[in-house]
Amino acid sequence: MTSPDRTGAMVEHPDGGFTLVEVLVAIVIEALIMGALGMAFVGILNGTTQVSQSLNKSGDARIAAAYIVSDARNSSGPEISLSDTTSCVDPGPPPVAGTQTPVVRFNWSTTSSTGVSSSNIVNYVLAPNGTTPPSYSLLRRECGAGGALVSDRAVASSVATAVVTCYPATDCTGTPVSITVTITETAAASETPFQYSLTGSFRKLIGAGAPAAPSTPTGIILLGGGTCTNGAATAIKVAGGAALRVYGNAKLNAPDVAGPPACKAMSLGTNAGNYQAGGTQILSGGSCVASGSSSCPTYTTYSPALTDPYAGLTAPSTSGMPSRAGCPGGTAQPGVYASKLVVNANCNFASGVYVLQNGFSVTNSPVITSSAGGVFLYIAGGTFTESGGAVVNLSAMSSGVYAGLLMWQAGSTAITISNGGQLSFNGALYAPNAPVQFTGGSVTTTVTSIVSQSISLSGGATVSIGTASATPLSITAPATLPAWTVNRLYPPTTLTPAGGDGSYTWSAANLPAGLSIDATTGVISGTPTASGAPSVTVTLRDALGDTAATKVYTLTVNAVPAITTASLPNGSAAVAYSKTVAGSGGTSPYAWSATGLPAGLTIASGTGVISGTPTASGISTVALTLTDAAGATISKNLSLTVRPTITSVTLANGSGTAGTIEQGDTITMVFSSQMKVSRFCATWATDTNDQTLNADNNVTVSVSNANPDVVTVTSATCTFNLGSINLASSSYTSVAATFKGAGAGKSTITWTASTHTLVITLGAKTAGTVANVATSTPTYTASAAIKDSAGSGLANSPFTLAAGKKF
Repeated sequence: MTSPDRTGAMVEHPDGGFTLVEVLVAIVIEALIMGALGMAFVGILNGTTQVSQSLNKSGDARIAAAYIVSDARNSSGPEISLSDTTSCVDPGPPPVAGTQTPVVRFNWSTTSSTGVSSSNIVNYVLAPNGTTPPSYSLLRRECGAGGALVSDRAVASSVATAVVTCYPATDCTGTPVSITVTITETAAASETPFQYSLTGSFRKLIGAGAPAAPSTPTGIILLGGGTCTNGAATAIKVAGGAALRVYGNAKLNAPDVAGPPACKAMSLGTNAGNYQAGGTQILSGGSCVASGSSSCPTYTTYSPALTDPYAGLTAPSTSGMPSRAGCPGGTAQPGVYASKLVVNANCNFASGVYVLQNGFSVTNSPVITSSAGGVFLYIAGGTFTESGGAVVNLSAMSSGVYAGLLMWQAGSTAITISNGGQLSFNGALYAPNAPVQFTGGSVTTTVTSIVSQSISLSGGATVSIGTASATPLSITAPATLPAWTVNRLYPPTTLTPAGGDGSYTWSAANLPAGLSIDATTGVISGTPTASGAPSVTVTLRDALGDTAATKVYTLTVNAVPAITTASLPNGSAAVAYSKTVAGSGGTSPYAWSATGLPAGLTIASGTGVISGTPTASGISTVALTLTDAAGATISKNLSLTVRPTITSVTLANGSGTAGTIEQGDTITMVFSSQMKVSRFCATWATDTNDQTLNADNNVTVSVSNANPDVVTVTSATCTFNLGSINLASSSYTSVAATFKGAGAGKSTITWTASTHTLVITLGAKTAGTVANVATSTPTYTASAAIKDSAGSGLANSPFTLAAGKKF
């Protein structure tokens, strides 16, 4: 197909895309031919309609792809995987019922011949046909202003999958330049599925048909198409002492040429570091070659070929533009320059559009600047050359159709900059049909971006493309690295970069054995195999070789945890218990657990405190388990004895004088557990039976004024074991009171098994008088011989007596 190019000439555009009508006509012709041939073969070969059905379905696939690409050509951008599949009010049911799967949505702009533009939204969705194998209809639903439904139709009825991808971003984010639609038709078990792909670019129209200014590319876009001569690279060549630095990405739309002569897409000369870029992308089929101490960058490949991002721009109209020549008085004015513009003295370019019909040449060593508002230089014929030590500082216009585009070389003659100088092009250089060459001297050039056929540097030229980050490289997080436990999987920890060109490489020195850092993502992971606390130095670099950032961390790998508590203290039944168990090693915080604790006791997970009030005596084997933050566990068995206790002591008056110990008064002791009664008295038998000691001349109960006063009970014939009750008082007035039992006035000791109660009833007093006893907290000191029925020794037990007289 032909159309006017940027200069107005009619030229061939093999990759410019087709209209929907052209695509559909081609498909119909193809379908007719293939259909006729297919039907002829059908009748001859098998007499069935299977082939014709397959041809019909392949036609469906072609038409469906053509519809989507046609809408893409007129859209302002796609969206993928939408949850909203209609985006407009739908007055009726869709052509095909069922759950709809989004394929792509376009913000579709149209412009009439009168210059009136409108924006519609076009959705493509898949809806199931309810067939086996699964088959879908591809629906096209167009919504106009205010969400009104414009059209609702099925464009294909036998689709298995519909996949839309974009270039350069496969998920169609950002500002894609082209779209590829792949339609796969459904197939029976005996068929091979037919798949059809179609690619088209985005036109991005605005206003009354005027081309929209595309976003200024970051870095280099090399469209290829140049001639491979003398082994030169088809896209980038950096030779000799030259150096090229690209802040951003370099995209090389040029494959290798097998030759002769053979050419690589990218060729780097002998000096190391002569090429640096935030990222390098080469068209599939292209590669890089390096010589000497230089090395090729790590690059990625892409396909299909990149579309010219400025392809939609049209050349500026010269209608009404004044004719200009030279730089009179040191100031150049916008307009049409029929003769070559030669600048050999200082010159300031006034803001505006310059159409240079015979090229632009800078000689000698002038200082060239542009006024506020910027300039756009359209080189309709000839080219731009710089052959002196000029100082150039030109800026593109910040608004309008050509915003961001500084220079457009329309022809095929190379843009050439040579023999030294300091050049700053604050905008894009665009030479779609020509190479850009930097040669000789010590040229130092900065350019916002370049879109050209190819680029070459030689002879000491130094070129920077794009803008360096204003923020130096740094590692912003985390502040510390997590401590961990040896032989436990380390929690993946991501380091956060900042600054630089955004294409980062990570490394780390002195990481613990078993750990590593991902060079691309900055994630530290692995399983440490040795304990220690090494000082780890993490280094962040970017693709451009800016000053590296480093951060030093201490990464502690702890030894496996251990339970350091050697034993558990005895507890007493009915008495509050508390013991904190301890651990070492591992990674805090710890989590504690225990099994086999006596009834009434628990362990706090976070603190390791065993606490509570035991409800029964006995000996327990407690299994302690410590789990650290890394999931390492250790267990240890410890014995915990809960001893029986006296839960209460009552000194009660019988029928005598209150405050005086005399016959009939009682001492009542209640024990926490079933006691082994033979340990009180050898003549007593079964523990669960009630027992009584009442033989004549057998019991002596004494209260001694020993400061503090102590109550004791002895037996002449039974070797009675009780211990003593320290009343914690010195208020008794006698030195002692003794009570013996003989005949009717004897003392008795009774054990009631069901209540664990021991009652001592005083017999006749033989000596002494005891006065009032004040409130106190007495202590029972057990005889070592006394044990409960489980074999646990009786604990010494504090208790509180009520205030007032005790007997």
